[in-house]
Amino acid sequence: MIRLEEDLLYWKDRYIVPRSKVQLVLNTYHDHGLFGGHFGYNVTLQKVTESYYWPRQDHEVQKYVASCPNCQVFKFHRNRQYGLLKPLEVPEGRWTDISIDFVSGLPPTVSGKDMILVVVDRFSKRAHFVACNKELSQEYTINLLFQFVFCYHGFPKRIVSDRDVRFTGNAYRELTERLGIKLCMSSSNHPESDGQSERTIKTLTQLLRSYAGLEQGRWDVLLPQVEFVYNSTYHSAVKAAPFLVDLGYVPNEPLLDSTSLTAARNFSAVDLIQSLRAITLRTKDCLKENQVNMEVAVNPGRREEKFAVGDYVLVHRDAYFTGGRYIKLQPIFLGPFKIVKVINENAYEVDLPKTSKKHRVINVRWIKKYQFDSERYVKELPRSETELRNRLENISSVIGFAPSEGIVYCKFAHVDPRLTAAVPLKMFKSLPLLRRRSLINNFEQLYKQSVSDERGEDVIR
Repeated sequence: MIRLEEDLLYWKDRYIVPRSKVQLVLNTYHDHGLFGGHFGYNVTLQKVTESYYWPRQDHEVQKYVASCPNCQVFKFHRNRQYGLLKPLEVPEGRWTDISIDFVSGLPPTVSGKDMILVVVDRFSKRAHFVACNKELSQEYTINLLFQFVFCYHGFPKRIVSDRDVRFTGNAYRELTERLGIKLCMSSSNHPESDGQSERTIKTLTQLLRSYAGLEQGRWDVLLPQVEFVYNSTYHSAVKAAPFLVDLGYVPNEPLLDSTSLTAARNFSAVDLIQSLRAITLRTKDCLKENQVNMEVAVNPGRREEKFAVGDYVLVHRDAYFTGGRYIKLQPIFLGPFKIVKVINENAYEVDLPKTSKKHRVINVRWIKKYQFDSERYVKELPRSETELRNRLENISSVIGFAPSEGIVYCKFAHVDPRLTAAVPLKMFKSLPLLRRRSLINNFEQLYKQSVSDERGEDVIR
């Protein structure tokens, strides 16, 4: 099987590669512009095994392809979605946990309203729809909550919301903290965290189209009627109308069955308390059953993935709703970034550079572990200004700017991606224009602030 021919060892007509040359062969048939092409494991293995052999060849090829920085950043991640469904805890009672969100994209009314504040009780599913203006400040948002929610139902223990600027401002945070209200905000581009509001908004949108489709300038006048219809209609999660769960009866409901205690409105004090307790217990059971059903339906298509502080991960570009001008040619994943805090099993805080204005908590569905192979990184960062100037063409990505210091923070090809080099801005500008534009366009995918991300509103289209 093994033979020596012209000082070369062969096994079954395949050249036996010395250990010191394995990386060179893999680089040629995976990374090289003519012979490689960054194909996957099967294609690369087929190319290599046609002419070469070494022990544990398939394992080496698989490891090399999996740890390829280019493939990890530019290729789609086809595994099952990371993160099992973890529903929020069932509230203890009425209006102790609420969710809030905004609906925009509405035509201005005669009174100047063009947005709706949606507040939903997570226990009874009763909702309030409040017409307001898109230029709503965080102070006025607080006033609306006092006027339409807190004065009727008291102060909640917890508020679930997205990261709208009105909910992340200092005034809003300080007030809720003084009132003892815990804020639970969704991670980036993960509307499932506030799924109740999202689902309510879909129903609200459907009702508005039906009621105000021909009176688009008067939708705010019809909004109270829409709210009444929504709250008096059977809700599948609690298996009753929200009014019934919250109040013990549905206002002005036709009493077709006079023997039904839960339908009767003339209770004695004792009977009313007993009825509300029975409704509360039944609602909790319904909500828990609904959570179990959701987990059973969703989790088989997902995969549990856990990370630890110190792990390096890649962040999907869709995590921040942004998209570059030439998205087909830009990286799909950005990084690697270090995990600095574990929020829960499905959310992690990543060490985004200080130049990013984004919040750093990201849902697990948008990150994947960075595969590191020390044998790949045969070079160090440039150690002198001359070496840096000679290796400018090896810059693989930009991860930050410090304009006041005249510094661009860059990653270099064939260098450990966990290391960053500070490149003077003047030197960076000496790169060819097209190369410089590509690096900046890729950088802006993650760091360029977009209006939809900043305001966090649900737009009716």
